[in-house]
Amino acid sequence: MICNLQTKNQLSFFMKENILDFLYKIEKGEIKISFEKPIYDGNLVFKAENNWEVTIFVDTGKWDYIDSIKTSDGEQYDFEDLDEIVEIRNYYPPKDVCKIFTN
Repeated sequence: MICNLQTKNQLSFFMKENILDFLYKIEKGEIKISFEKPIYDGNLVFKAENNWEVTIFVDTGKWDYIDSIKTSDGEQYDFEDLDEIVEIRNYYPPKDVCKIFTN
């Protein structure tokens, strides 16, 4: 049982570090993202040039939370996975970057 917990914790650490690195690279303009059209409410899917996808839930035209992330190798992290990691649950891009996600 202890081995399973350690493996889960290691996966969570690896997942957290990779996802936060991805988000910070978007903030710095190191990874470009695109989307088809802005929406007022619902899930907005962004495709990144590194072949990752990030789905943001938009509520009344504003960033609400990260709904899911899919990596280039096909790993899928849904809201339930992401919500367990405090730094990702509380992630909100800086105001000047937020417009990239919701305009």
